[in-house]
Amino acid sequence: MKKLNGFLFFALVLGACEDPVIPPEYTVKFPVLPTAWQELLGPAHWRLSWLNPQGLPQFLETNGTGTTSIAAVLEWATPVLAFPYWPRRGIHPGEMRPSGGILPFDAAGSALQLSWQGGVEAWFYRKLSEARTAAGNADTGNVDEAALNKRRPEYFDWPRFHSLMDSDVISEAVRDDPWQVDWQDVAVRTVKSGFDRRRIKVQQGEELLVPGDAGGPTPAGPFAGPSPFAQPLAPEPGTGFRFRVTARPDTYVSAGGILRVSRKTWVYYPL
Repeated sequence: MKKLNGFLFFALVLGACEDPVIPPEYTVKFPVLPTAWQELLGPAHWRLSWLNPQGLPQFLETNGTGTTSIAAVLEWATPVLAFPYWPRRGIHPGEMRPSGGILPFDAAGSALQLSWQGGVEAWFYRKLSEARTAAGNADTGNVDEAALNKRRPEYFDWPRFHSLMDSDVISEAVRDDPWQVDWQDVAVRTVKSGFDRRRIKVQQGEELLVPGDAGGPTPAGPFAGPSPFAQPLAPEPGTGFRFRVTARPDTYVSAGGILRVSRKTWVYYPL
């Protein structure tokens, strides 16, 4: 596959029966936490974000126990995002990357199984929607309304995109951790000129060195990062920690505290 050809019309085939059953609600099943998050932070709370039957954003917070059900818009593909957070550790929704899924593709009957890969796809959906809205509101005088309508995220071929992300057409580095991609940039370019899989690449970053020590005010690792796909970061003897940083601040956690890093700076909060 050399290229995924843009946006295709979204058509949901519900089956051959004359009166297909569409579940009024979906029971949300959360993914298993990465081992490092579970060991360092324990069970997570979740902030769910989705579109309700009226197509409006809706939110719900849960500790993940019991049954969590949502009613979502039925007329088109819609993203569901679940942000893990740990209020007792001071880690807020959005600091760690979300899990997610896209309805109806990730549902089996009335059960919606969220996944970490699905979180990437649902996040890309959100960024496409934001980029399309921004392009439509831009006061440039040359907005192509027909092209914008064709590039609505609900018309995107999500099953094909899912297959693409799992194929060797995408670099191994991105397959290992798709959160290394600048999905906002990919979304903006997709809305402007159509989808091109060659834009799905590791975002350029900078190296930030943080001294490591076994106590005191300096960080002691290993640190688990914001991506559920990444391995914990251990210190290098005589050097400390090497963080890859971008314009977005990131949060790392260890048994001893929380480290927040950004370009050229870091702040450590010991327990």
